[in-house]
Amino acid sequence: MSDSNNPPKEAAAGSSGPRFNISTPSNVGRSYVNNSPVFPGYGSGTNAANAANAANATSANNANNVTNPTVATNATAQSDTTDSDCVDPSDSLGIHPQRMPDGHHFDKTIPLLIQPDSLVSRTYPLLHRVIAGRLRTSLALRGGRPVSRCSHKYSLGASRMIQKKYRPDSHCFQMNVRREPSRSRKLDENQKAEERLAGMCKRLRRTVRLSGRIGSGGFGTVFLAHKHTPNGQANFAIKVQEHNTIATMEFVGQTENEMMFFEEGGNVRYIPREAMIMLLLTRSPRFPTLHSVYTEKDKIAIVMSACMDYDTLQLSEAMNEWDNAWAVEGFHLRTPTKKPRLNELEACKVSTQLLEAFAYLRDMNLTYDDLSYRNYLVGENLDTELIDFGLMGFGLNDRDFMNPFYTYLFWQEYQLPPEVAVELLKPERRKQVRETPGGIVHVNCRNDTRQTALWKYAVEVFCLLHGYAPWEDPKYDRAIGTVGDFAVKIINNRYKEPHESYDQGKRWDAAYARRKRMINEELAVREDLSQDCVDALRTMLQRDPEQRPRLSELTSFPWFGQWAYHIDRLFERPDIPRECFERR
Repeated sequence: MSDSNNPPKEAAAGSSGPRFNISTPSNVGRSYVNNSPVFPGYGSGTNAANAANAANATSANNANNVTNPTVATNATAQSDTTDSDCVDPSDSLGIHPQRMPDGHHFDKTIPLLIQPDSLVSRTYPLLHRVIAGRLRTSLALRGGRPVSRCSHKYSLGASRMIQKKYRPDSHCFQMNVRREPSRSRKLDENQKAEERLAGMCKRLRRTVRLSGRIGSGGFGTVFLAHKHTPNGQANFAIKVQEHNTIATMEFVGQTENEMMFFEEGGNVRYIPREAMIMLLLTRSPRFPTLHSVYTEKDKIAIVMSACMDYDTLQLSEAMNEWDNAWAVEGFHLRTPTKKPRLNELEACKVSTQLLEAFAYLRDMNLTYDDLSYRNYLVGENLDTELIDFGLMGFGLNDRDFMNPFYTYLFWQEYQLPPEVAVELLKPERRKQVRETPGGIVHVNCRNDTRQTALWKYAVEVFCLLHGYAPWEDPKYDRAIGTVGDFAVKIINNRYKEPHESYDQGKRWDAAYARRKRMINEELAVREDLSQDCVDALRTMLQRDPEQRPRLSELTSFPWFGQWAYHIDRLFERPDIPRECFERR
């Protein structure tokens, strides 16, 4: 059983997706390279020819160099001459090639896994081959453009007149600048967005035109941006978030957000883990493409491709950075009255592409732990992208993915698995949820995080096909809404649940009734679905977690991929009423 969650044996460096046992028609398949746009660099002169040359260079060099990436070859790195960083050959960067890292820590393990002679690479040669190959391919496709681009420099202390200055993404700045974590989380949504925009790299701000705010939350604000190039208008999504150095996060005892990245030539930069993951995903169209990172002293801007409708991009010409620029999320594919907007074949396309994304991540021993209807975007042709890589699981072996408890969050009630529902029905747990601020409770329920992620995926597939969650009452009641948002109210323009309403009222009664159905009743599915679809749903959503399929088994189900046989059909996303966007 454990081997089924390891990277598939047939996976190779730079592989372009899951190896489904179903046979997709050859004229439907598309090259991931052709679908990964290489955006022109700011002032770099990069154009389509550069992209073509980079792609050619990749095919020629990848085979020879996949196990020999351009990185520092030992535990030290030469001085970063671009900003006179205080790293010299005698300074340790915390990289010990002949030691086995803690498998949970992606940021500590990846710098070792891309070195062919490290102990972890020799122990896990296939994982090294996949990750090193994908990173080399990504850098080749960039045509020499640096990843981290903000060149502003700052002193390390108060005596600014006499000290050297360093880039915020440098090793010296990250290890020596320590301050209180950003106060942005104490502000409301609009205040956070304003502060983040003010802290964005000024060079980036002058280079692009912002024309809308795609979304904003506790950990970042995403703006729609444009830049005119010789090849036309390039469109970007720019995620701006707080920058807390390695020293700051270690001081407060929290996991670092930044990780080490070796530029070509050996220069050491620190970029967000999310950006590093996106670099490794460059060849897959199931994810946004990373353009660059701009690290300022207080804020970080991650520039990536934008999954936006053509009409939205046209309207953005008359918009400013504070106008709403709406992207179509999975949430919009169901109506507020519990009706699906997609038919079975259309839902099959979206579901299959999400599964492709999961399989592409699994090749690198990564799991997507934060799947919800807000974390994937759907284009006009139902092409789907998984977004937001802030919560990712990583491990070297099965033990690294075992979690002794399940974290229950009340706004994820619709994704609740039956084994956790059993625990939450206990009177003492109900009291605990009611009295816990934020409604976040750790439930003693040992689980494999890879399987937990697949359960969330199965719930999303069910919702796409039904318009409501598994075991939810299909009848719409305005006073209850749907279990996907039953615990959410709008208070002062923010989505939250007042403390006094936890675990009380008609909506919570509906939630508890659903939990009991999860334990005592078989899953009810639509009668008009195909047998392959019904079999997939019932198998993925079995109440016994030991009987649920692993990812390697799931990709062989005949229902997934069936949309690809309808090559004569134009897939087109249904129109989404404007009020559905305003509701979110």
